[in-house]
Amino acid sequence: MAEEKEKTYYIRAMGKAVEVPKDLYLAYFKMRRQELGLLEKDKYNGTLHYNDLDTKEIVGIEALADESVSVEDAVVNKLMVEKLRAGISSLDESDRQLIQALFFDGLSERKFSEKIGIPHMTIHDWKTRVLEKLKNFLEN
Repeated sequence: MAEEKEKTYYIRAMGKAVEVPKDLYLAYFKMRRQELGLLEKDKYNGTLHYNDLDTKEIVGIEALADESVSVEDAVVNKLMVEKLRAGISSLDESDRQLIQALFFDGLSERKFSEKIGIPHMTIHDWKTRVLEKLKNFLEN
């Protein structure tokens, strides 16, 4: 009698075929068939999905207005950002470099101190003074 060879099952994951047990294979393809059926129904009914709004410049979901933020809050935030930019522009070059490194480039105070060769606590005190300048600029 010839031995029956057991069938192997594969699912494609991250571009590679991965061997899986039969029950996992069947469950995966059952869900896949359901997903395809739902997509087909959406197409038939003309349902629009967020990703249908995607462009090169913006992801579709971002194109929709965020109703949790009021228009007034959005305007105030925009004005504060503009004022903060003006405040940063009014700083001298070294202070701007500190702000750039710590808040935009994501360096820690310690990493920035190592980078420019100044003690960590000096950087911390410097940052505190610069933030105080910006705070005063924003309040006036």
